[in-house]
Amino acid sequence: MAMGSWMKAKFGKPIMFAAHHKVDNLISTVDWNHQQIDGPTDKVMNLGNIREKFEAFGWTTLEMNGNDMDEVIATLEQAKIDWNRKTHCHYDAYYHGQRS
Repeated sequence: MAMGSWMKAKFGKPIMFAAHHKVDNLISTVDWNHQQIDGPTDKVMNLGNIREKFEAFGWTTLEMNGNDMDEVIATLEQAKIDWNRKTHCHYDAYYHGQRS
């Protein structure tokens, strides 16, 4: 999912739908690159803590460095281990030694 998707109200509906209807076997990824089409997310529209939004609806969240393909693959493999849950993989493709 891209950052621009978070600006649309319809984006949160699948997250809530999955929680309400107890849908599992889902893996979501968001590229948190701190940018939107019009500039930095903290200037255009602060989106808050996306991980907390997923967790509020019962999703398990995992974090990874989006610039390290070995870490991306390992995290996605970890997400696939327990198919009885919804997992959100949060990655920072704008990684400079700190995670957002």
